[in-house]
Amino acid sequence: ELDWRQFRSWDMATATCVSAKLPEEDECSKKKKVCIVHSKQLLDLAEKNPRFTGRGSLVHSLIEAYGLLNKLRILEPSLATKKELQTFHSSAYIHFLDTHNNDSSDDDDLLLLGAESEEAEVFGLGYDCPLFAGVFQCVSAVAGSSLTAASALVDGEASVALNWYGGWHHGRK
Repeated sequence: ELDWRQFRSWDMATATCVSAKLPEEDECSKKKKVCIVHSKQLLDLAEKNPRFTGRGSLVHSLIEAYGLLNKLRILEPSLATKKELQTFHSSAYIHFLDTHNNDSSDDDDLLLLGAESEEAEVFGLGYDCPLFAGVFQCVSAVAGSSLTAASALVDGEASVALNWYGGWHHGRK
């Protein structure tokens, strides 16, 4: 038989955990510490990616429109260092991104380079994940934001930590 006292659901609008149990019985009835990693600089860097343009702004404007910002703690992101990036990716991949970061070519030329370069394809870069001016700063900002979110969880600053800017790459080790 189903015990309805075990029923729980996450209510994002109020950032609380709703439960059929009485509050004194349920650790979930306490407000969750929900954090979001965000800054104007992070948004600007993430939106340099031609496949991401507008997505970060849209998500952030929806969060604002629903009045969720006053229910979330905003975490200031940090930039991932090369050493931190190399924890997850090869030094060759990081070097490739860094080498193409300051390319002064037109963005269209960089998109073509990303789609046609055999070396870029080895790293999973191409049409879906193109090279673009500022790619290394973008990668560093997005990865650093994920590390900021992870640190908040590990340090107990947050029960839930969100990085809307992460998860858009297909880079390979």
